[in-house]
Amino acid sequence: MRPPVVLLGPTAAGKSDVAMAAAEAVGGTEIVAVDAMQVYRGMDVGTAKPTAADRARVPHHCLDLVEPTAPFTVTDYRRAYDAAVGTIAGRPLLVAGTGLYLTAAVDCLDIPGEWPDVRAELDDQALDDLWERLGRIDPVAAARIEPGNRRRVVRALEVVTLTGSMPGELTSYDAHYATTYVGVDRPDLAERIETRVDRMWELGLVDEVRRLEGDGLRDGVTAS
Repeated sequence: MRPPVVLLGPTAAGKSDVAMAAAEAVGGTEIVAVDAMQVYRGMDVGTAKPTAADRARVPHHCLDLVEPTAPFTVTDYRRAYDAAVGTIAGRPLLVAGTGLYLTAAVDCLDIPGEWPDVRAELDDQALDDLWERLGRIDPVAAARIEPGNRRRVVRALEVVTLTGSMPGELTSYDAHYATTYVGVDRPDLAERIETRVDRMWELGLVDEVRRLEGDGLRDGVTAS
């Protein structure tokens, strides 16, 4: 296997189009999705997952790994990534949508374990109190987590409580692989996002969400 190339950029910047063009131009290149939502089967429109036609043109990896109701962690992704790149004889092209997954894949991130008892105790507390506590302990991690995202706030506090390590220190990407950033000016990016959302509606996003809800998505620990 040749060393991976990493493709970075914001949502709707055009990373997938660039990746497809690059993979078709350079023989032996295969695309590896580095995205926390595209691992779930059936979550296609809402995650802008590569189409079946694109996947027929260029081999893709780390897509559709589990059902949305199944828990899936960064540790699980690292295992799937290692297995996938082990099958690539040419060059892996990593299309990065989730920073933590990218770090886990290429930086050999030392991923903390899980402590259900501590998590359960934290889950019993008010989210506002947990958020304030995280901000005091690890402001870097707090700045990266939406205040309303209980699961991520609890996980960050779980890690720092049991290991003493600051989650904010675990998520920086050390760009020791060739990296290309797909940049778009903010006004253009906003327009591209609006266009993407309109296209999602046309492709049946509402029906997809209804189907996923009927299949138990709200009970999914990590996908919901």
